Amino acid sequence: MCAMPPRGPLALDDQGRVHGALSAEPNSPEALTRAFEALVCADLGLIGARIVDTPNGYLGIMTLRERSGSSLELWAGAALRADADTALCDAAADALLAPWHDSAIVAGAARLVAEGTCRAAMVIDDTGVTSYGPPTDFPPLGARGLEPEAGDRLAARTTRGEFRALSLGGASVMLNVIPGPQNGRRIELWFDAIEAALVEAQ
Repeated sequence: MCAMPPRGPLALDDQGRVHGALSAEPNSPEALTRAFEALVCADLGLIGARIVDTPNGYLGIMTLRERSGSSLELWAGAALRADADTALCDAAADALLAPWHDSAIVAGAARLVAEGTCRAAMVIDDTGVTSYGPPTDFPPLGARGLEPEAGDRLAARTTRGEFRALSLGGASVMLNVIPGPQNGRRIELWFDAIEAALVEAQ
């Protein structure tokens, strides 16, 4: 859960959207599952993956399970693309990101609030503001008059609580973290995975 090597096979743009696999070599369905697991902060398992060669291109189909406590959710996605590897990667993105504006940071923030790691979360991107949890007065990301750059992080403790934030350059995610070393470590692992995918995308 949210733990992977610092560098993975997926690239994110500055809005938090997946832009295909990075390696010229095909990625296995298992490797894609592990990479998405880190980016969306979920406990995922692969149920099945298939590529169908059609007259209009390759149809990728991915089915995954997500375990959260005692509950189990099933996700399925499909994508028709010119090459098989992109079709499979985009099928996984369709399954795991479509309900969250196709954004890894929106999907991850939602899960961190749902599981109780964070009290509240807010994502600002080109679709607007998406928030989870109770209304929260987040501290500003960066100093007055300075635009945060991709990879900039903020950690602040105020009378309103403990906050962590990460800028992707175009989008940013802000978290009101429930105090505790385990929660702080979970956030840092997620930020590491997001930042590694950002670096690789550039």
